[in-house]
Amino acid sequence: MLFTLLASITLAVTALLAWYLWRVPEGPACPRCGAATLADEHVVSNRASILFDRWTVARACPVCGWGGRQRRGGRPEPARHDGTSGGRS
Repeated sequence: MLFTLLASITLAVTALLAWYLWRVPEGPACPRCGAATLADEHVVSNRASILFDRWTVARACPVCGWGGRQRRGGRPEPARHDGTSGGRS
């Protein structure tokens, strides 16, 4: 009986974690505007977020102001060359 209860709780926690990670956007692109996001260093960590720090990272978009968590992974988009010179005229 105890083993069945522990197995059920473990299965429920695993399913909730998988659901949460599936819903969190992946990669360095902003889910709202598509621009590159930056690591958000000013996030206050609590005990719950320490668990998710292994799989997600706090990020912020400087273009539209979005802030939240994103899954680690995804490939950064290459910088677009606009044809201007590097500062010399």
